[in-house]
Amino acid sequence: MYNYNRNNNEYDECTARGACSIPPSISAVQETLLVIIRQCAFYISKLKSLEKTTSKEELNLINMFADAISSTAYYNGQVAGMIKTAYLKLDNLRKVYQEKCKVLNLPKSDIKDKIIIKPDTNLSQIIALGEKYFHQRCKQEPKDKKNLTDLLILIIKNTAENLLSLYEYNAEDNNIVDSVLNSLNILNKTKVLNETIYEAISELIKLNISLIERLYRLQKEKFGSIEKVKVNLSTRAGNAILISGTNLNDAYNLLEYTKNENIDIYTHDNLMIVHGFSNFKKYKNLVGHFGNCTENCILDFAVFPGAVFITRNSNINTDYLYRGRIFTTSGITPQGAVTIKDNNFSKLLVSAKEAKGFAKGQLKTNETVGFNQSELEDNFKNLKSKLDNNEITNIIILDCSGVKSEYFEQLVKKLSKKCYILSFSYNTDRENLLVINCGNNQPLIWKVMMTLNKYIPINDKRVFYLFSKCDSRTITNMIYLNSTGAKNIYLSDCSPNSINPSLKAYITQNYGITNTTTPIEDFKSLIG
Repeated sequence: MYNYNRNNNEYDECTARGACSIPPSISAVQETLLVIIRQCAFYISKLKSLEKTTSKEELNLINMFADAISSTAYYNGQVAGMIKTAYLKLDNLRKVYQEKCKVLNLPKSDIKDKIIIKPDTNLSQIIALGEKYFHQRCKQEPKDKKNLTDLLILIIKNTAENLLSLYEYNAEDNNIVDSVLNSLNILNKTKVLNETIYEAISELIKLNISLIERLYRLQKEKFGSIEKVKVNLSTRAGNAILISGTNLNDAYNLLEYTKNENIDIYTHDNLMIVHGFSNFKKYKNLVGHFGNCTENCILDFAVFPGAVFITRNSNINTDYLYRGRIFTTSGITPQGAVTIKDNNFSKLLVSAKEAKGFAKGQLKTNETVGFNQSELEDNFKNLKSKLDNNEITNIIILDCSGVKSEYFEQLVKKLSKKCYILSFSYNTDRENLLVINCGNNQPLIWKVMMTLNKYIPINDKRVFYLFSKCDSRTITNMIYLNSTGAKNIYLSDCSPNSINPSLKAYITQNYGITNTTTPIEDFKSLIG
């Protein structure tokens, strides 16, 4: 539910590359893909209304949307084939629908502005096509409506990613699938009321919360209970594999594949949380965590002397990394990476064994990750008592990803000792501070917040939220908080590669969100 991310890849990566915005060519490709995907949704919806089973097509569409729209890592040689493959799905769905109407002797509906991709369409033509549809959308829609439509796309993206996570546990939810399809189909309409888009956003927000709650139960069932543990940050001599990203299932599958191999496995970035799950403790080759990803994720990969496995749905640039030792399960394979399919990690294993590995170990201080539920309950009971007795006046919930470290340091120094800080990453030596490191694991953070809600409502006027990340998950969470009646929601500056500045301005203006300014001014607002 709440995306308090320990580290911020978007800022780190764009800082490392020296470019913090999405190139126009990539935006145009994404627009072309969006048109194909939304038109696919039109025909799937029509087929569903004719009672023709399309579950496979629905899953393929959601998978395509989550992979293609969320990624900016595809490269020129990949684009034309990706677009043509997507278009073949669209063309096939259109033909199946038309044939079905013919057999049933029913009138057929169609999209007025059908996209056409020919076999000989090249990359330049694909980019030009995307630019045409983008300018067409801008011209047809008032600025507010375009921002509202872009917000809907952002929320669909988050829902699609969570829905795919559900499928990884061999579970499904047809209601959410229908809602995603209906929302995509709204984008096909030239005349649609703002209220209709608002309703679609609100429905997806609510469904997302129920989806994350379900993912928490499934995650616990498969990986065991979460515990508060010390994670080893030291390294030791030997061959090694680094797992980076957020996908627990990918990490679990790799560990199961390599459990009898003489290969050390290190987690990276948000996958530090793996060490907190009881069922991961059975893997003796899971030896620790490498890197901190607070300065430069690419540097962590470059200096790691083994193979690197990037889990699915991890938008990490690999342009400057060594070829042949980066592997991924993502549907969109970054340049220089090798695709892993059907959990066949044999090439990854060979690469790790051929790499030089760590020549000697390096000792580092351990880091705490996870939480104990009973201890959490006691903390929040005690917090409620202090609030009721006015020993504590405010609760500040911090999302500190590293990029705003100076801002948070200054802000925290100014906060009264009567302000209690609940942080999902930021740590400092002060009273009334509780740090819970969950990485980017939404189901776990949902559990923490629901535990807090048992004692102190999350919309209590004494609770303040400070966000420093601007991805689809965070935006979804902020809108959800706003819907509960929470008033004190703050959002820091966003890099243009994460969200369009115009869209960010629209969200803050329409969903009760305050932009952070300076520590001094925000301090005045927080104690106001």
